[in-house]
Amino acid sequence: IFMWLLKLNAFILLMDCISVCLYEIPGVFVKSVLMMTTILYNALIPLLSLFWMSYVHHHFYLEEAIQKKVFWLGLIPVVVHAWLSIGSVWGGWFFYFGPDNAYYRGDYFWVLPLLSFGYIFTAFAIVLKNRNCMPTKSWFPLLLFGIPAVAGAVLQILFFGLATILPSITVSLLI
Repeated sequence: IFMWLLKLNAFILLMDCISVCLYEIPGVFVKSVLMMTTILYNALIPLLSLFWMSYVHHHFYLEEAIQKKVFWLGLIPVVVHAWLSIGSVWGGWFFYFGPDNAYYRGDYFWVLPLLSFGYIFTAFAIVLKNRNCMPTKSWFPLLLFGIPAVAGAVLQILFFGLATILPSITVSLLI
């Protein structure tokens, strides 16, 4: 699961870099690329959080059937969110692009951080509940993961245009 986390984070970082490079560059092709990278970003960020929750869950609950059930149940909101991200191209729910190819938050942009925070806080609760099952040096890094990620997300939410989520997730993965 951890390797999937690393690969997914690298892919999302690549999508984010492409978006930043193309931001406010005019043209229909550029707008199409920006929409595709933004859809992928919006759809995959909650998946990254779900993978983290699954990774933490795997450390404490070894029965594979339970792990799969938790993952598949957790995937349902991610899939719904992904479809709504695609729909945002026409509905502007999570994001939209102006005529200058500038990104703007939609009225429901808050669903992305809410969903992602839900998975991270669930992982946090799993660690706290089961911390007596393993030595501190093993569970403490699992607990610390969410701190840089949530701090980066909060900064990005408060200061529009600041890109801190993915670098902070990368720091979290190094813990």
